[in-house]
Amino acid sequence: MASPSENLACIEQRQRARKFPDVVLAEDVETLCEPIVNVTTREAIGYEALTRGPWDTDLYSPDALFHMGEETGLSYELDCLCRGKALREARGLSSGRLLFLHCLPASIHDPAFRGDVLKRTLEELRLRPSDVVFEISEKESIDSLEIFREARDYYGELGFKLALDDTGVAYGSLEAVMELPPDFIKVEQLLATLPPRSDEN
Repeated sequence: MASPSENLACIEQRQRARKFPDVVLAEDVETLCEPIVNVTTREAIGYEALTRGPWDTDLYSPDALFHMGEETGLSYELDCLCRGKALREARGLSSGRLLFLHCLPASIHDPAFRGDVLKRTLEELRLRPSDVVFEISEKESIDSLEIFREARDYYGELGFKLALDDTGVAYGSLEAVMELPPDFIKVEQLLATLPPRSDEN
């Protein structure tokens, strides 16, 4: 039998889950941009877009926010919201700087993130595809391998770059890197640049 404190925690969790669609519909998230620095030159090569939920709530933590997205079946909708907010926050990014943007492999199915719609969005925000690096976690890429390949090929042809995040956390790390050759690999807090991909292999 659950203790009173455990019952209370379950009730509070259910209440948060019921309110979560309102958070998404109200776009009640914010984007913080954290510099990514070249350790040799100590210059910022770009910025990582970090999402936070409503201030002064449990959902302010990104782990709690995205876990709730999974629990309520709204991961895709939350991903679309966070991606759009991050792009708007990066409007007119300084020349030569990169925006590292976390997204799900399924983002390729977002009609607002394809073709002419995506092109117009970037033009309005004064961004180029080469300014944007999509971060996809190793586990997400392995769990959705076919969708990941489709997204990698589609956005790669448009000029976007790819970073594999959380490398080493999921199973098959080395195999994932070899199977899904990214432009960048993020290992814990480290960022490594890979040589350009070759179409000959």
